[in-house]
Amino acid sequence: MTISISTEEFKAIWQESIEKGEIKEYRSKTETITPFPPYLGTGFWREIELRNGLTVLIQDYCYHQKIIEIDKVESSSQLVSSFYLKGGYTSTVDNLFLSREVTPKNNQLFLIKDTIEKDEIPANKPILAIKLIIDKEFLNHLCFESNHPLFQHLERWRKDQEIEPFLYNCQTSAHLETLLKQIIDCPYQGCLAQMYLESKIMDLLRLQFEQILTLEIEQKLSFNRDDIERIYQAKNILINNYKDPPSLINLARQVGLNDYKLKKGFLHCFQMTVFGYLRHYRLLEAQRLIKDYNYNIAGVASQVGYKSLGSFSSAFKAEFGVSPKQYQKQFVMR
Repeated sequence: MTISISTEEFKAIWQESIEKGEIKEYRSKTETITPFPPYLGTGFWREIELRNGLTVLIQDYCYHQKIIEIDKVESSSQLVSSFYLKGGYTSTVDNLFLSREVTPKNNQLFLIKDTIEKDEIPANKPILAIKLIIDKEFLNHLCFESNHPLFQHLERWRKDQEIEPFLYNCQTSAHLETLLKQIIDCPYQGCLAQMYLESKIMDLLRLQFEQILTLEIEQKLSFNRDDIERIYQAKNILINNYKDPPSLINLARQVGLNDYKLKKGFLHCFQMTVFGYLRHYRLLEAQRLIKDYNYNIAGVASQVGYKSLGSFSSAFKAEFGVSPKQYQKQFVMR
């Protein structure tokens, strides 16, 4: 049996278990340990607040039944660094057109927004994970001088500028595994524990960032004429299906490329990511519909594939410098 559960429903079940006395939270000044609701499974989540803008979440749990967690992400308020020591699941992020396998062999650094994330988690398979929840405040003391896309993303994000969602996927090295186990088995308590964990987590982030930079250097690609034709074919598929586009992996398969080469190919040919190109095309189409047909703004948003009017309005203003309503008024007044 498979159960689909939203983030809100999950929190409600958790709260109900606490109120019924089925589980009891432990809270201190910097730490919260919450046992898993018996209805869903066994285990606990442990949340530790470190320096401003940095929280560590240790998840050690096992579901009784197969679960599909559905999380509606409406903003990009947090950067997440995710590591698994045991177990795994399949995750799908709508606006990255991405389905990925999360396992102890890989780790992710991601920032997503205005989308729906679905995690398919198997029954009776223990999961042990460490997630770093990073707010903009944590990045304020860092200097991003590199032109690497990761640092450009982070610089724009902390300045509250418009950015595209992103996800980096890396292999988990033996060194990273050692650090993860040291975090799990922290030998200290109180302020010493905070100092110890902060030092290990800074090492963890340094190694993860280093991996991302190295990955870009090692995987430089060249494109021949056949590759370019396939990339343009992928562009045409996106345009013809912009209201309901294929996932990145499916798009790559349709044109006979791997997803990495397709992503790099779009940057090479169009100076945009696959998602960025689709977003740009949708907004150009929205601009045309408003200008030529004076359609209702909500109708335009829906017609070009946006489920949220707020997300559409924000994207339109970021692209053209005015809101859809303001743009429409320019032509109504003529």
